[in-house]
Order: sequence, then structure tokens, then C-alpha cells
Amino acid sequence: MPIDYKVQPGDCISSIAYAQGFAPATIWTDAPNEELRMLRKNPNTLVENEDVVHVRDKKLRVETGATDNRYRYKRIGVPEMLRVRFVDESGRPRTSVPFELHITGGPRHSGQTDSDGAIKIPIRPDAAEGHVVLKPANGPEERYPVVLGELRPAGVDEGVRQRLENLGFFDHNLDLGPELLLRVAIRQFQDMVNLPLTGEADEGTLAALRQFHES
Repeated sequence: MPIDYKVQPGDCISSIAYAQGFAPATIWTDAPNEELRMLRKNPNTLVENEDVVHVRDKKLRVETGATDNRYRYKRIGVPEMLRVRFVDESGRPRTSVPFELHITGGPRHSGQTDSDGAIKIPIRPDAAEGHVVLKPANGPEERYPVVLGELRPAGVDEGVRQRLENLGFFDHNLDLGPELLLRVAIRQFQDMVNLPLTGEADEGTLAALRQFHES
């Protein structure tokens, strides 16, 4: 039977759909979720204990085939693709850097960042956390936590903070309160993308932040 599911910490459309036996697009584009879709824009930025996702009832699908033949079926939306991009202090991609990706409860992956400074690895839709270890040739290893399903919408302060922190604009050594620390980080980002240094997350800044963070 259909349910209205209240989003929990760590949830996104992919993890909800996976748990309920649907493809992510089936849930996200369903008509009862149109208001949520227009509000959040991105299926990976739901708000816990606030957003409600409608999950339709399942429909039986029948496939025909010969008794003695073998058939392989692939579930749509599985696996999900994780993409993490690394740039230097000037915003240039860090290319061809060896890495290891460790997802809790899953296999380890290794390789090199691509020409865009990114790694792209298939993961389970319900994966929750892990870490990336970069191994640059001219420096020590760098470890970065990966927390999945926790990104808040860019239009709220927490979402702005998360994106700026991911991009390296937060200096936690500064002896400032959280509001002032956020304003300083916003100004630093605005300076890098040649926007007026207001320290406010206005529409132009949010648009640039979404584009640069790619979410």
C-alpha cells in the first residue's frame, strides 16, 4: 500500500527508493511529490524530519520466458554513482592523483582522479559514510570524510555552510562565532568568483555556489 514517508537523517531519494524497491526516478517524478520536487530541486538535498516523500503502491510486473533459459535482470538505479571532485586553492582540478575510497560496509576502490579532478565510483544507494585518501606524489597523504545523504538545500544556512566547508572556505582556527565565520567564508567565496563582497548568501552567490559545488 502507498505510504507517506517522513525523511530521516541520511536519507535521499536514492536511499528511500532502494529501501522501498523502486527506481529513484519513479519516486522523484511521481505526481504527489511535485511540490517537494519544486521546493528542493535536487533529490539529494532533502530535509530530515520536515520533508515527506510519497511512495506509491507497487505494481506486479510479469515477464515471459522459456523454462530452460537463463535470464539476467538488473535493478534500475542500482548501483548509485558517487562523484567527488578535488581542486586546488585556485579552483584548478587536481588531476591524476592516486586515491583510495573506503565506503563503510562496502569494497575498497583505488585509482587516480580524472582530468576534471574527480573520482567516480559505483556504490550502494543506501551507503552512508566512508572516506577518501589522496596520495599526491609531492606531499603527505590526505584523508577526507565522505558523508552521504546529509547535504542540506543550498538555500538554508546549513546548506551554504556545508558547501563552503566542502570547498575549503572554512577556517575553523578563527576565533569567531558561527554566524561571523559563515560570513567570512561567503566573502572568501565571493572574492574567488568575482562577486560583490557582501558576506550574504544572495541569489547570485547561491547560484555560483551550486554551480561550483555541482549540487
